[in-house]
Amino acid sequence: MLLTADVGNTSIKWGMFDRERLAHHGRCADAPALAAAAPMEVTEAVVASVVPSMTDLVCEAVEQRFDVKVLVVGCDFHVKIENRCRVPERVGVDRLLNALAAYDRSRGPCVIVDAGSAITVDAVDAKGSFLGGAIVPGPEMQAHALHEHTALLPFVPFAKPESALGQDTEQAIQSGLYWGGIGAVVELVRQISKHAGEHAEIFVTGGHGRLLASETMGLFTFDEHLTLRGIRLAWQARAH
Repeated sequence: MLLTADVGNTSIKWGMFDRERLAHHGRCADAPALAAAAPMEVTEAVVASVVPSMTDLVCEAVEQRFDVKVLVVGCDFHVKIENRCRVPERVGVDRLLNALAAYDRSRGPCVIVDAGSAITVDAVDAKGSFLGGAIVPGPEMQAHALHEHTALLPFVPFAKPESALGQDTEQAIQSGLYWGGIGAVVELVRQISKHAGEHAEIFVTGGHGRLLASETMGLFTFDEHLTLRGIRLAWQARAH
């Protein structure tokens, strides 16, 4: 079985693929936890990482546990997608993998929202080319910024408020984080869809992806494992 691992800023998401089928999946905090969590039938492994300091640790842990050579997306092979950004090599590998997986599903223009520590909104055209997108801080990052860069504002954990009308400071921050964040994503999707093409399908993934999908009344297609599917597709295409 193929072990795929998506090393993000807050956690490692992993999946086990039996050919195209995602047979097992999970989330863990660090490299040892990944090696311990994955089933023993690992025969091949591939990692995508946006945290350089974690990449080698993850590879070493998996290689020691399963006696396999771990391939790293972007180092051992590249994502086979046309990248039309001005500086293609600076685009995060997770964004390209999401684009590859979304286009594989849509076979047409699409917009991808990855709502994690940071929120990315990216466009893919009808030919499957990655066009670029937008990056904004995620809600937890915004909450920390409000607290750390002001004298009096408290840190308020991200959660859905009872009302958009906050009647004290904490409620006001909570409302801004929640409804302001959703509003920002919806507007970014509206603007970026113009570049993707007519009738672009909208995919959402990431830790807050399910929430976004539920608050946008079916406009977004939620795929919790979009990045893992992209890793498998990139790995499969590497020899062709």
